Amino acid sequence: MALNKTTRNAIDDSAITTEKIEDGAITAGKLAAGDLSISKTLLLNAAPTITSLNTSQINPDSGATVTITGTGFVSIPDVRFLNTSTGARIQASTIGFTSSTTLTAAFPSGQTPGTYKVLVENPDGKGVISTSTITYSAAPVWSTAANLGSIEEGEAVNIQLLAYDDDSTAVSSYSLQSGSLPSGVTLSGDSSVGSLTGTAPAVDADTNFTFTIRATDDESQTSDREFTLTVTNWTVANSLRFDDGSSDSLSRTSGTPTSTEIFTFSCWIKRSVIGRQRIFTVSDDPLDNDFSFLELTAGHALSLSHRANDGSTVVGRTSNNLLRDSSAWYHIVVSGNVSSGVSNANKAKIYINGVEVSYSGEDNGGLTSFTILESGKKFVIGQNSTSTSYTVDGYMAEVIFVDGQQLTPSSFGETDTASGIWKPKQISGLTFGNNGFYLPFTNSASLGADSSGNSNNFTVNNLTAIDQTTDTPINNFLNYNSLEVSNSSGRTFSDGNTSVEVSSGNLGASFGTFGVNTGKWYYEVKIISQSGSASSNGKFGTFGFHDIAEASDAENDGLTIISDARLRGQGSTGSVIGSPPLWGVGDILMFALDMDNQNLYMGKNGSWRTSAGAFSDSSPTDAIFTSISTSKYWTPFGQKNVTADNTLKWSINSGNPPFTISSGNSDANGYGNFEYAVPSGYFALNTKNLAEYG
Repeated sequence: MALNKTTRNAIDDSAITTEKIEDGAITAGKLAAGDLSISKTLLLNAAPTITSLNTSQINPDSGATVTITGTGFVSIPDVRFLNTSTGARIQASTIGFTSSTTLTAAFPSGQTPGTYKVLVENPDGKGVISTSTITYSAAPVWSTAANLGSIEEGEAVNIQLLAYDDDSTAVSSYSLQSGSLPSGVTLSGDSSVGSLTGTAPAVDADTNFTFTIRATDDESQTSDREFTLTVTNWTVANSLRFDDGSSDSLSRTSGTPTSTEIFTFSCWIKRSVIGRQRIFTVSDDPLDNDFSFLELTAGHALSLSHRANDGSTVVGRTSNNLLRDSSAWYHIVVSGNVSSGVSNANKAKIYINGVEVSYSGEDNGGLTSFTILESGKKFVIGQNSTSTSYTVDGYMAEVIFVDGQQLTPSSFGETDTASGIWKPKQISGLTFGNNGFYLPFTNSASLGADSSGNSNNFTVNNLTAIDQTTDTPINNFLNYNSLEVSNSSGRTFSDGNTSVEVSSGNLGASFGTFGVNTGKWYYEVKIISQSGSASSNGKFGTFGFHDIAEASDAENDGLTIISDARLRGQGSTGSVIGSPPLWGVGDILMFALDMDNQNLYMGKNGSWRTSAGAFSDSSPTDAIFTSISTSKYWTPFGQKNVTADNTLKWSINSGNPPFTISSGNSDANGYGNFEYAVPSGYFALNTKNLAEYG
């Protein structure tokens, strides 16, 4: 009997290797005879690898599915995302097995921003971590609005651009990607704050600059934003309206001068009534025979003179050039230097609109001093120094005095490159000297306020807030033309040619300073006073529009509305609509001229007139004149009835009222100050609007 012994031994891992089993040791015959019983399974699968990820950035707001490329992937592996900073492992929300070389895994939303690697683990426990990383973070978010607003030419620029990462820290850099910054402005973007700095360039008109800035965060993520910055053409905001009838002026007493021999005076002026007028006078108070003055002569020239104690007058210079246009703004610069050694030709110079004038013969030989430069003298702007004679009647703007320098017009104005017209420029970097001043008239409560930094403020005499106007050399408003001679007898102009009073027995027809044949235009007329008897049918006055080239027949060649309720248009007598009188003292008439559709509308006290004759419409929809000729140029018009004993005074408001406005309305461009709302699409009569719509 044979004895069989069974022995069971465990075989350790790696105990049987290919080196230990000889070739041919295991054969089919031996396995069949049962000579060898080995039942251990060998696990020899290789670990997976990751060669690439299809994305390096995931935005938490949108999420993403990551495609993982590699080798040795076994269905279905486990995929997680490893936060390299915290060690946290985030399970993929979904996993897709495409092949042994391709997987997909969805990165779950709502995770902590940071840098992540991908971990893949096969079912047999073998896994791999990617060397590539994924940035799980939002791109920078801009907090600076796309519209950077506006800045005036010549002003310092310091604009901060800010974008933030999703961890609320500022981004690391800013760079210009496209477009152009304004010349003179640069981007400093190598820090957490992007700064636009420099000086705004000179422009001939408001100019938009569009450019794209890229913000980059510390994870190299980027966000672009297109910005717009408007550089505005520097403007003169206000002028001051002088009226010779009320003896308007400004005055102050000079202190110790910087120089007793050198000065420059600059101002812009728009004349109204043409006559002899003192722009400034400097003298003792009370007036003696030692004074200096700059005046517009009776012959319309500019003259700088000095009168000595002995009563003799030395005319420093008088221009051959004449200033006699009551619709135009003029720039005047007068500079003097009576220092020893200065030639006679250079002792005094006069410039008009940037160009030195020719002179009428004075050689300055006797000019040895200027009272204007002496301490304790009374400096008066707008009239004679101690009397109300020679008062300016018109508008003055940008009144500047420089003590101690003889300057040229380029310190105060420049040529517009587009139009070739001389215009004001921003006053910057100017040294004014002890007695220097700069009067921009921008403070209605203190019209004589000095903006030079010297506090050389002027006392205001007879001028009030209503005399502060927006009629300026930058934007010239329509007023009546005092030089129009047809049917002009008996007229008295005031308030910068915006008010007209016509005496008894006269027509006193008045016409605007420019006309239109296209566009839509609005103006108002206020009846200030009337006296005496009207005609039998109630006729006192006539208002409306008139052909600017046909002043011979004031009523019949116009688009006019007569106070007796008659309409006259383009040569026809028209019809009577409603009952006279159409208006009385205190009424404000409204006129809307639509030359695009050839219609004229009339209103009164806030309501528009209908074809039936009633003032009941809330908007101009019922024209009183139609089919208006576009071959003619139409201008605001007004006149009084010729009845012997009546008088009439009225004021025109083309956006620059001579009377107090209780409400205040402007057109869509922001121009004008009207009692009633400007109809949609209609505009104030000024040169800015005329250039755009006329």
